[in-house]
Amino acid sequence: MRWTGPLILLYIVVHLLDLTVGKTAIAPDEFVSGNVYANVVHSLSRPAVAIGYIVANIAVCIHLYHGISSAFQTLGVNNPKYNGLLKQASLGLTTIILIGNLSFPIAVLAGAVDL
Repeated sequence: MRWTGPLILLYIVVHLLDLTVGKTAIAPDEFVSGNVYANVVHSLSRPAVAIGYIVANIAVCIHLYHGISSAFQTLGVNNPKYNGLLKQASLGLTTIILIGNLSFPIAVLAGAVDL
């Protein structure tokens, strides 16, 4: 949590600057305000940006896995009988989210998505 939290914060700032304002990876002539599809494709077509997106989403899912597990403890669901099942459910949910989020940069880099 110590490392994933700041990494996620950095990711959020760069993500907003990149896809909302057009101030980082997208060249000024390629960025079109409101054209989310084209902006995402232009941004993720750069391998360094796509790798950064992948690393950040892995951090998000590690953070989320811990958060889901901790949320159940906070709600009082902390019993050795159920803890294993809750951890498996947390892992399953974060795995689904990770696969979905990683499909974007992988699809763009593989050429499956283009303008």
